Amino acid sequence: MQKNLLEGARLRGPWGPPRPIRTPRKRRKRPGNAWPYAVAVVRPAPGRPRQAILTCAGRNHIVAIGRGGIKTLKREGDGASPRARIVPLALLTRSRAMSPIPTRRVGPADGWGDDLGRFATYNRACRLPEPGSHERLMREDALYDYVMVTDHNQRPRVVRGGSAIFIHVARPGLTPTEGCIAFPAALWRRAMVPIGPYVIGENTRRARR
Repeated sequence: MQKNLLEGARLRGPWGPPRPIRTPRKRRKRPGNAWPYAVAVVRPAPGRPRQAILTCAGRNHIVAIGRGGIKTLKREGDGASPRARIVPLALLTRSRAMSPIPTRRVGPADGWGDDLGRFATYNRACRLPEPGSHERLMREDALYDYVMVTDHNQRPRVVRGGSAIFIHVARPGLTPTEGCIAFPAALWRRAMVPIGPYVIGENTRRARR
């Protein structure tokens, strides 16, 4: 009741002209589960081999995975998500998003190499124009509005071991990826995408470093 009574009231006194009493604005609290840092377990969804149930910090999410399902022996171009433990290394965005891991905005000259014949840029960030095969990180669609780079096939890098295994925004309907894990856009906007290790599949092996 006090708030309603004070709203619009005026103070009078020797310090100057009357001033309206302003009701303090409520500060928006950041969700307590923002960017959860916990192990995320990814298991195939029953009856939906191109989607998975991701469990992290007591929550379950449906995510998209590779069109080839989950495979132990991941190879370049097979469309499968690796049966492995992968760790996010950095977040690339087209906005000014903030996260606890290294974060930066992408630009039109940012790419990611996937040319088997160019080991110098294979599964590495590259600057465009790049003569070899590559992906543009600034896409026309929304898939890479948020994209986490992972440590899959990084140390050491093995040719044909798979490149650009990212965690990014899913297409509408959670259609399959080329091997990445994709979350609905709403989870990215609410900072509910895990930034800890991802354990993909059962009997997983540790990702190569």
